[in-house]
Parts: sequence; structure tokens; C-alpha cells
Amino acid sequence: MQPNASKLLPFADRLIVSVSGPVLNEADRHFLEQVRPFGIILFSENIGGEHQLAALISEIKAAAGSDTRIAVDFEGGQVNRFREIIGDIPAMGEQDDLAAFGRESGLLLKRFGVDINFAPVVDLDRGNRGNGLFGRTLGKDPETVIELAGAYLKGLESTGVTGCLKHYPGLGPTTPDSHFGLPVVTKISTEDEAPFRALSTPRRWVMVAHVKIAGFREISTYSKAFLEHLKSFHSGPVVSDDLGMKALPDAPLHVKVEQALTAGMDFALARIRAFSDR
Repeated sequence: MQPNASKLLPFADRLIVSVSGPVLNEADRHFLEQVRPFGIILFSENIGGEHQLAALISEIKAAAGSDTRIAVDFEGGQVNRFREIIGDIPAMGEQDDLAAFGRESGLLLKRFGVDINFAPVVDLDRGNRGNGLFGRTLGKDPETVIELAGAYLKGLESTGVTGCLKHYPGLGPTTPDSHFGLPVVTKISTEDEAPFRALSTPRRWVMVAHVKIAGFREISTYSKAFLEHLKSFHSGPVVSDDLGMKALPDAPLHVKVEQALTAGMDFALARIRAFSDR
């Protein structure tokens, strides 16, 4: 059972959702035909082979529209949705040449029909092992992260694939992992924010983490004041992290989407299976 499509229609052009598996089932097809979301995000369960993936994307666009954007999280290391096709590859922080890796990644994603890559991670490594970032960060200081992430983005974007800075305002100092609970920080750290400020461009996306920050009444995802702060220096698209994460209070998908977009988020992202009983 899918989320209520009719209640999502007002937000369709700002919605990025997932589909269930390697082929488009009838429930997914009907949902996409009704809602026609802005984009689809791919996960490992959607990708079994190159020909299969091409067929899936073709089905998605036939149902949702030919201009439907295809997005993915592709970082390397543990976040590699294409493992069934390309095998294991080193994490971004283990690559010798980030510009070359960015370009290789972009060419790969273009070949697979991907428009937006939700990478790189620009959170600083604060030594935490419980925030979901272990093995995914690029450094402990802003200067290193800015240099390495900038090189990666230059390579990636040279292929026409759009990059995304995540997870604003920086999850380095936080616990727990937002997949399982709500991280809390006392302030927006100047150091943790620095890579986002330095690397922001009008075309690059920024993904907002679900986090409670002292001084802001609402969780970041639903905070107008917080999003106004982000947009004071970032003029490109702003997207939520997955609205199905446990960091957010339980609610139907359309309620979460409306809250995020009303607060000022440009796009709301959701892994649909988290809402399949709504």
C-alpha cells in the first residue's frame, strides 16, 4: 500500500521519492502516474544490472514523465548503490585523486541515466562513531574538506551530473545517527558550516540534516528560521534528508512534506517504503 497519492499532488513538483525494487510494480506505477514527482531516488534494491536499470528508468519515465530527474547517493565505500554492477570501490576519502574520481563517477552516473548525485559528504570528522558518518568523511578540518570536496565536485560536475553538499549544518559533532534518533547540537558551528559556505554555488544542491539546534524552536527540517539562515549564503536548491528517518516525529508522508516545504525547503525526499502503511 502506497502513501495517499491525492494528498501529495500539491507537492509533486518538489517531491523526490523511491520505488520498491528492480522492476516497477503496479502499485509504484499507479503512484507515479498519479503524482508525477519531480524526481526518483535509486537505492541498492533498485539496481541489479545495467540492462535492468535502464529498463527500470525507462519504466519510471514512462509513468512519471520523461523529464523526471533520477537521483542517487553514490559516494564509494559503504555508500555504493551500484555494487551489483561495478563491485566494491574505495570510499571517497581513500581515493588518491578526487578530481579524477569525481569525473569517473560522473561518467558512470551519466551512463546509468542519473542526473543528481547526493554527494559529497562535507561533514567534518569529529571522531564520533555513532553519527552514521564513519568512513564517509574527508577530513577533520574545514580547509582539507573544502579542498578535497571541491576537487571531487569539479570532476563530477564536468560531466553534467549535479552534486550536493551534505549534511547541513554538519553532523560531525552529533549523536545519535539520524536514521535512528534525533541528533542535538548547541549551535551552528562556524567550522562545521565552513565547507557549505565555501562550496555553495547556485547550481549545487545542499541536503539538510534532521537535527535539533539550540536557539531554534523546530527541528532543522521544519524550521523557517534555520532555512532562512542557510539561504542567506546558499542560493541553490535545498533538499531534506530522507523524511522517513527516525529523527523526525512520526506522521503521514504528506504532513511531513508539507511541513518541510512550508518552512522553506525546495525539495522533500522520502524513501517510500517507510510510509507504505500510511
